Amino acid sequence: MKRLIGPLALLPLCLALALPAAAQDGSLELTVFGGYRSGGDFTTTERVFDRYRDRFTIEDADVYGATLDIPLSRSFAVELLYSRQDSQLSIDEGVFAGDIPLADLEVSYYQAGVRWQWAPGQVQPYLAAGLGWARLAPKDSDLETENRFAGSLAVGLKVMPSRHVGIRIEGRGYFADLSNYEDYDCRYCNNGDDDLYQVEATGGIVFAF
Repeated sequence: MKRLIGPLALLPLCLALALPAAAQDGSLELTVFGGYRSGGDFTTTERVFDRYRDRFTIEDADVYGATLDIPLSRSFAVELLYSRQDSQLSIDEGVFAGDIPLADLEVSYYQAGVRWQWAPGQVQPYLAAGLGWARLAPKDSDLETENRFAGSLAVGLKVMPSRHVGIRIEGRGYFADLSNYEDYDCRYCNNGDDDLYQVEATGGIVFAF
């Protein structure tokens, strides 16, 4: 993993603090979700497929993943998230020329953060935020896999008709830092003015235990 900066080193500490509280303040919640992710245009200053400073597009595609929420209180929980999109990386040739496909691309986010819900009962709106990294993994191409610092913000609604099973609807936005570093070659890197932004809408099933 190349110079990855994020909360990964703090994850064991978060779990150590959260798990004892979970036994007192509520149930662990595992949500399995699916949905759709869009966005992902960025510009690179590196040489990619014998081209320079092209505008690249990550095509819109389905997304799937899971979250694990560990309660700290009735309102707050530590949240761990994994979200994956199997997409395609293309060169953006403009509105009239269209996109030129380059390679299949996996874009995955690994996040650790907090969730805050402010309404007790069966219907629970919430806000969530996380930090971690984005993994950009091209398939069958000359591009290398990159792991980049990333963050996310989300708003959602959780409906729990029973104590152990419910549904969760969420919209989440992601940011991934594609700033250039001088100490290694980054195929996706840019001059810091144009990073990666994506949004996704998902729905999932909540299992509380």
